[in-house]
Amino acid sequence: MTIKGLFWGGFSSGARQVISALLGLVLLNQLTPGDYGLVGMLAIFTGIAGTLQEGGFSSALINRKEFKHEDFNAVFWFNILMGLAMYIILWFCAPMIARFYGHPELLKISRVLFLSFVFSSFGISNSAYLSRFLMIRVKARIDLLNISISGIVAVILAIKGYGYWALVVNTVLYSFVHAVLLIIFTPWHPSFKINFKPIWNMFGFSFKLVIASFVGQIQSNIFSVVLGRYYSKQEVGYYSQGTKWSNMIQGVISGTVNSVAHPVFARTISEKGRQLLMFRKFLRLSACMVCPAMLGLAFIAPQLITLINDEFLPSVPVIQFYAIYCISAAVTNIYAQLNIAHGGSGRNLIITLINAALQITVAFSVYKYGINTMALAVSLCNCLIVFLWHYVAGPLVGMKLRMLLMDVLPYGAISALVMVLTYFLTKPISNVALLMVAKIIIAVLLYFAALRIFDSTIYKEFKKFIVDNFKK
Repeated sequence: MTIKGLFWGGFSSGARQVISALLGLVLLNQLTPGDYGLVGMLAIFTGIAGTLQEGGFSSALINRKEFKHEDFNAVFWFNILMGLAMYIILWFCAPMIARFYGHPELLKISRVLFLSFVFSSFGISNSAYLSRFLMIRVKARIDLLNISISGIVAVILAIKGYGYWALVVNTVLYSFVHAVLLIIFTPWHPSFKINFKPIWNMFGFSFKLVIASFVGQIQSNIFSVVLGRYYSKQEVGYYSQGTKWSNMIQGVISGTVNSVAHPVFARTISEKGRQLLMFRKFLRLSACMVCPAMLGLAFIAPQLITLINDEFLPSVPVIQFYAIYCISAAVTNIYAQLNIAHGGSGRNLIITLINAALQITVAFSVYKYGINTMALAVSLCNCLIVFLWHYVAGPLVGMKLRMLLMDVLPYGAISALVMVLTYFLTKPISNVALLMVAKIIIAVLLYFAALRIFDSTIYKEFKKFIVDNFKK
């Protein structure tokens, strides 16, 4: 069940990100750094509002051992009320947001963009239901259909010259279509018999997750706020695009693992030995995918951005530095899922507060040195947080530091070696497009060859699963 869930989670995340990347390439070619910068300035508001609206109840529902209709129904109506409340508050805050950044056009942009979390509130309970019962294949179909519809509409608007409105419509339409598809394809449906008592029963667990997510949103988006206040919208666009490409790829790994890890950890809570084995398997799987993916992105970033739109070349160093952040984030995500499954929302909050305090302090200390320095600083901070997570959550399953290093470092070392070899093998190529293609093909072949030579267990398990299902 775990490998099957990982396969469908990986297929969903991978295909979704491939489609998103292809559509994003077209948008990047049609839009300007300023367009991305304007929308990027609002990320902190949509992130915080979305966190408050969700309330941490998705994780609470997944953690519950027994399923009751009343639990999901209470969360469904709570999310809708919170979504509407957040939109009304931010609708009135829109003029202040526009004045803060000094861009009057943000008034209309924000009032339209903020509709996204109103629409998304209608699908949160349904999404939690699919995760709770490991209905990963259904989620995969919904995600692929949703991103295709919203992405195609955004591309059409960008080509027709609507600029930043293409990005705004993409975000809003994505939330709307996603909610509609979840309601249609999820076996569970809400009722008008509303009882908010289950909300109070879950509140003790969920509110700590809300605070942690709230702080996490501030931490993740503080750099865009600082840049938006003290730098131009073009520089915000460079930073936004630099982090977007890294997050897009890391999202494949997180989507693959997180869709299965939390439910699996919750089901094996009383089996410490088995849970340790599962935890290490998730850890190796993440390292096996994220290390070559992120180092590979950093490796081809100059050619990739040159081919798409050389106006965005200043974002290349951000992509390369932020790749370090995403590797460490893939590891911390798994520790966080384990911790939540053990009911440790309080521990999540403490670590998030420490991480946020560290990164916000760093942001205000180095912002004057530019976007590249900020990207490097936040990446190094997140590497330190990996060891804090290990110290807090590792004992839950008897995870030792040497196990962590043995599970992660080999994939990092192999990936780095592959990139070095590929660099020398492709050095004679001068054509930009040919160089990027050659780098990708050679690096992929060398990496899979290395996995076979070192007899990777994760590689063998996935190969066997794919071959067995292909035969069927």
